Amino acid sequence: MKREIYLIVAAMREEKDAIIDKLKQQKIALFEEEDGVSFKKNEKSYLVMRGKIGKVHTAFMLGKLHQKYDIKHIYNTGTAGTIAHDVKILDVVIATGVAYHDVDVTGFNYAYGQLPECPLIFDTVAPKLEERKREKYQIHYGLILSGDSFITKNNITKRMLDSKALAIEMESGSVAQCAYIMNVPCTIVRSISDKIVEEGNGKTFDDMLTRAAKNAVDVLFEII
Repeated sequence: MKREIYLIVAAMREEKDAIIDKLKQQKIALFEEEDGVSFKKNEKSYLVMRGKIGKVHTAFMLGKLHQKYDIKHIYNTGTAGTIAHDVKILDVVIATGVAYHDVDVTGFNYAYGQLPECPLIFDTVAPKLEERKREKYQIHYGLILSGDSFITKNNITKRMLDSKALAIEMESGSVAQCAYIMNVPCTIVRSISDKIVEEGNGKTFDDMLTRAAKNAVDVLFEII
């Protein structure tokens, strides 16, 4: 019988470290495992994993874990860029859905971004948190786009700009698709590290990565 877990996935080491730091601050006991770090909260067993950057890395890791564990929910936390004017750097986006920006099977009459036997937009669980004034960031709910490119003003497309997405990043698409295939709910939380259409957003990402990762984890822990 497989062990039941609630899975938390981050792509980058800094994003995983933010989770570990939060657990230590709350004095929650951590247990080192072959696959990652586990802890218990509200009588649920959580496993924290780093899936590495990109869709294939993440999907490969989720596939292996699906064989080993009975995964009840997947939480994906990390950072993203934004194209939305009203979303600021260090704000947090909770996905109401996830879509690919780099899939094109339109030659077989699928919508741009849609994979065969998959929906155009993958559903996600987006818990409504308490509405209150937050000093360091605000929470937004909306669509996240995902693909295997770091997006800047030099490679952003009109289709992306017209999508009304709040954030664009590189892993949530594979998380949402794997969750769809596994018939497991998923929640995607991203804090904004950079404004995509601004010059030098790659440097901004580097500068804001640690702070943004912390904000995403703070919101994640409100959810779980």
